[in-house]
Amino acid sequence: MSGPRRRRGVRPSRERLLRALAASGLKTRIAVAERIADQEATSSVPSGMVNRAFRGEPVEPQSLERIALALGVEAHTLYLASDESAATPRQHPAPVPSVDTIPTAPPDPAGVAPPAATHRVRPRWPWPVAVLVIALGLGAWITARQGPGAEGPPAWAGDEGPTAVVIAATGAVSGPALVESLSSALGRYWRILPAPAGAPAKPQRLLASAGIDRVVELDAAASGRFLNLDARVHEAGTMRVVWRGAVRALAEPPALERTMAQAARQIALGDPTEALPSEALTRYLSGRGHLDRVRTELNVRRALTEFESAIRLAPGFADAHAGLCEALVLDHVRTGHTGRLTEATHACGRALALAPDGLEGQRAQAQLDRKRGETLTAITGFRAVLEASPSNTDAWIGLAESHLTRFGRGEDGTALEQALHAAGQAVALEPEFWKTSFSLARVLYYGGRLDEAIEAAKRATELDPNVLALSNLGSFQFCRGDFDAAARAYERARESDPTAFVGEGQLGVVHYYRHDFARAAASFETALGLYRAGGEAEDHRLWGNYAHALRRSGRTDAAVNAYGRAIALAREAVSRGDGSAHDHVYLALYEEMLHRLAGPPNRRPTRAELDALEETTDPIGLLYLAILHGLHGDAETSAALKTRGAAGCPGFADAPDFDLLS
Repeated sequence: MSGPRRRRGVRPSRERLLRALAASGLKTRIAVAERIADQEATSSVPSGMVNRAFRGEPVEPQSLERIALALGVEAHTLYLASDESAATPRQHPAPVPSVDTIPTAPPDPAGVAPPAATHRVRPRWPWPVAVLVIALGLGAWITARQGPGAEGPPAWAGDEGPTAVVIAATGAVSGPALVESLSSALGRYWRILPAPAGAPAKPQRLLASAGIDRVVELDAAASGRFLNLDARVHEAGTMRVVWRGAVRALAEPPALERTMAQAARQIALGDPTEALPSEALTRYLSGRGHLDRVRTELNVRRALTEFESAIRLAPGFADAHAGLCEALVLDHVRTGHTGRLTEATHACGRALALAPDGLEGQRAQAQLDRKRGETLTAITGFRAVLEASPSNTDAWIGLAESHLTRFGRGEDGTALEQALHAAGQAVALEPEFWKTSFSLARVLYYGGRLDEAIEAAKRATELDPNVLALSNLGSFQFCRGDFDAAARAYERARESDPTAFVGEGQLGVVHYYRHDFARAAASFETALGLYRAGGEAEDHRLWGNYAHALRRSGRTDAAVNAYGRAIALAREAVSRGDGSAHDHVYLALYEEMLHRLAGPPNRRPTRAELDALEETTDPIGLLYLAILHGLHGDAETSAALKTRGAAGCPGFADAPDFDLLS
């Protein structure tokens, strides 16, 4: 009986290779293989040869010389010395039995029990599930495939390694693009072949075909606006998951290539035990789903919890850190706690440190920059994301809001046009996502296109009748002067979330304009209580409205206190980088009213200060300025400002405080 076949070549020393790797500054074997490819100016990475060498298996002398050149050492220093023992190839964890080969008889009690099945959260709506299969076989077929006129074998043709056979996706929305991206990425490590004609779909049956020894199966399941991906390697009778990840459902080839490049590295070279835990990915996608919903206390807290759980399960999960950063920014918006921005800075920094080119980290950083008031930096960040992934709807929304901020501050004459373009792109990409219509409605409103804003706001409420969408619709209808329609929208908002202050607070404005001041004050007081109960950041506008209603109800002392609180909050807003021009207008009105009620030492805004505020684009701000100029005796400027404000928002021209000018 003959012994095992002896492999020819030289045997490298694993110990010396590892020492040379550490001294070279390279971190991994794949980095060595990629450096070889770079030095040889080829797109094919000799990963199989490098892996064999690092396992201590015999390789050709020329192969060891290529590795030595990449590591910056002499080849002879990597040979196995006579006093060293031969390395034992690394043993992988026991593979999981394939579903195609599970025996029907009871398992052997002495055998290894299969691991518990992992739970995959199903999407809210029925989405198709993609199963993309890549079969791996021996390399003899490559030579025959080249045919006449071929330029010769690729750089890795002399290496013994698997061959990949790509099988088309079945039933997946993004299936072909996923297959093409993964095939291209795996082509750096393995030979990629077309699928054999009539190949069976099941991996284990495909393995029965001549010349195929592995199958890579890529499963893509929809999870909200994302795809939940995992890759499994099948060998005869076995299967194991080697990679997991997520991409946006609308991701185009450039964005897919980033993710598939990571997948290919892990599939071809990684340790299966390093695959992202299934539960970490499930938690991450759940957190993304909560961020897509309305910004309520419950949704933000759930998002924070899910991202934190994903990070605990997988500390190196860059996108989970990016999601945490975004959720912390939203929690700052909700609560006003400045510490949340500090935490967000750390989370975004961690995401970008783990994945400097990660699009989710870059977009979260842009959101953080926008909230800090660094609007130009944010715009640059959103544009960088969109250059790599033009279908990133959230980046378009962020870009639209950033341009809208610059328009509101009067910093860029083209900002409104750019905001409209960005918001329009978002709607075109995801017309069924409520936030795209919600954002477009805001931009249209500030652009003076009120009727179009109302239609866009109605569309947002049809897609998701949440408290913010309904409140916006009511505000635009109120602006039009349809107080009854506005009241109905505000009542629906209150019903959709009784714990939110928005519906009750906006109903108070309707009561105020109907001159029912006592009822308005009661609504504002209730809204303030809901604010405190929900842990929301106090808003100077709600305190200002409460003060106005108290003043008109004859409750002067209470009004003085409320104006004092509104002034303090407005000063905080204008001192922050994200304050808007109309915050200055509101502050001036509060100061004027407090001065009229309580007199000195309460300051009164000067005429020069009022003149400097006339560039505001907010219709309410213009009408408030009209009242202020009228109180300062400038009837002509007051009338002009009232006309400008009423052109964009005719309903506000009926503000009760214009009575003060008569």
